[in-house]
Amino acid sequence: MTVVTEHQIGAWVEKPGPDARVLIRDDLPIPSPSPEEVLIKLDYTGVCHSDLYSITGKTPMQVNIAGHEGIGHIIRAGSNVSQELIGKRVGIKWLYEYCDNCEICSKDVTYCPNQKNPGRNVSGTFQQYICSQVKPLTFIPDGISSELAAPLLCAGITIYSAILKLRLKPGEWLLLPGAGGGLGHLGVQIAHALGFKVIAVDTGESKRKLCLELGATCFLDFKVDDVEKKVKELTNGYGVHGAVCLAGNKAGYTQAIAQLRNTGVLVCVGLAMEELPISPFMMIVRGISVFGSSVGTEQEMKGLLEMASEGKIKAIVDIFDFQDLDGVLEKLRFNGISGRACRCLQNNFFVTLMDNIAAAASLSDDSAKVGDIRQYTNTAFRTSTEIKTFAMVVWERLIRFVATDGRVLRGEPILPSVDFDLGKTTPETKLQAKVITGKDIYDTTGSTKVSDEIVTVKELLGPLTREEVPILRCVGLNYAKHIKEAGRSPPPFPFIFFKPVPSIIGHNEDVIIPKIAQDDQADYEGELCLVLGRDCKDVSEADALSYVGAYTCGNDISSRKLQRDPAFAGRIPQWGFSKGFDTFAPLGPVLVNADLIEDPSKVHLKTIVDGEVRQDESVGDLLFGVPYLISYLSSGTTLEKGSVIMTGTPGGVGAGLNPPKYLVPGTVMEVEISGIGTLKNGVKFA
Repeated sequence: MTVVTEHQIGAWVEKPGPDARVLIRDDLPIPSPSPEEVLIKLDYTGVCHSDLYSITGKTPMQVNIAGHEGIGHIIRAGSNVSQELIGKRVGIKWLYEYCDNCEICSKDVTYCPNQKNPGRNVSGTFQQYICSQVKPLTFIPDGISSELAAPLLCAGITIYSAILKLRLKPGEWLLLPGAGGGLGHLGVQIAHALGFKVIAVDTGESKRKLCLELGATCFLDFKVDDVEKKVKELTNGYGVHGAVCLAGNKAGYTQAIAQLRNTGVLVCVGLAMEELPISPFMMIVRGISVFGSSVGTEQEMKGLLEMASEGKIKAIVDIFDFQDLDGVLEKLRFNGISGRACRCLQNNFFVTLMDNIAAAASLSDDSAKVGDIRQYTNTAFRTSTEIKTFAMVVWERLIRFVATDGRVLRGEPILPSVDFDLGKTTPETKLQAKVITGKDIYDTTGSTKVSDEIVTVKELLGPLTREEVPILRCVGLNYAKHIKEAGRSPPPFPFIFFKPVPSIIGHNEDVIIPKIAQDDQADYEGELCLVLGRDCKDVSEADALSYVGAYTCGNDISSRKLQRDPAFAGRIPQWGFSKGFDTFAPLGPVLVNADLIEDPSKVHLKTIVDGEVRQDESVGDLLFGVPYLISYLSSGTTLEKGSVIMTGTPGGVGAGLNPPKYLVPGTVMEVEISGIGTLKNGVKFA
């Protein structure tokens, strides 16, 4: 695959050290992989206090880009690397490269004296693209989202390895000073999963609640409680079996050592610069052991990801926007952030980053002083500036249906339960709905209302009629896995095509495959669809979501032969004709008010064909997110109210399987999107 531009944008550290400045630059070259390397397009990077140490010079930084816990997709492979890796989601950790042939490596590669580390002696992850050899990469399981996996690559593996070094047995006591922070909240979960009794030490009600919810046996507030007395009471006067000190100061280490029982073990993780407050005499007479721990091995990383895949641990990510820089800085200064953070680096993020960081911090020349750049070390950022939806419509969910009295109505469904899937509605469900009156379902003037009339639903129809949709705008090649299975390269801009209005059908209707598309070529494409609630033109990404009236499920039915076979399609790919047949755009089963889906990148999409899950991916993996699509499509063009935008399909289409699996008469397709429901359609041949 090729990269579509020559330059990228990144956070460039000028003169690392006490006088460092961080410049947001758009002229950084995109690196080219050597024959032994791959090129990765980063989606997220976790952020860490050690990044701040590097920027300010407390730990030497020999390069100009910080960051060392990135998640992204391989988009190019060197000549000596398997091309099958393209499209794989991988993680970049602190241990970027090691020699694997020295005495130290034979014992523990994480201490290799010849190692390379992102943000220290190779360029880090605060940029859009990065090269790496395959050996140190971590392949991320499908069951873990990128934004939650990123913190595991540094914070997660650091605390996981440290806890394992204690060699505790289930039921033994573990002390965690700093338990409510980025490493600590993960440590509580890991230790709990391993069967240890966790004494969480931190301060503040929010951190107390967090630690107890995550599995801590008890929480001690070091500003309120007599920690030493409480620990003795809990451990029958002996003290804890082990402690992992996460606090970066002498006081934290002093407290941790004081709570150890004889033969106890202390593992040092917090980056305190003072001398350790323990004498050889104390270590000898009490049998105390002290270890240092930085990161972990690849084998330990696999164990951690397995734990995360099983749902035993989960990184809690704080999200801040650039307008909140001052508040974020104050929170960091006073240890006010619970959990961990990651920073989003998706396609359009950097444009808004450049536009807004200077305005937010009143900086000039797109630069920031060291004190102002601290938000990079503990915050997570959205793909753009803060984006808010407006309450544009009077209903939360809108369905169109046949009532038991025979009327075709629109209504606000009365859900039998909070998580009820409207696509599963049957006559036996006896679903009820409040009738919606008024001609314009997007009206905000009061002429459209949710009435008090309650009726029973007999049959669910599609939420939109063809007369209500001025146009269907569709996006192709918008997920990395689908791009790979299609044998294409990532596009520089969205691929746009259109579907005719007669292609629209509703929930539970059959897709009719015409004779021209029946021979081993008809295919499905599950997609998130948005419906505009008002006209828009030349809108910014920051304002884009305010124009969304609702979301629904869609299925972009396609004829692969007419799309991709030169004998039928001419110059390929040919999109409009091959995807525009009648019934080739199922939509439904419900319109969900955009206010209920504040961030569409958080929803998950599945396509199930004849009971088999074929597509299963987070919408957050879109190459071009919803705000960017609206902004891009509205450039010089009026997008009319009621227009539907189909955002693209993940990998797993029938044509991409081995062997391919195309639609046949009797096929049942289900597109399931979290927070919306399931769109179900059958298949018939004309």
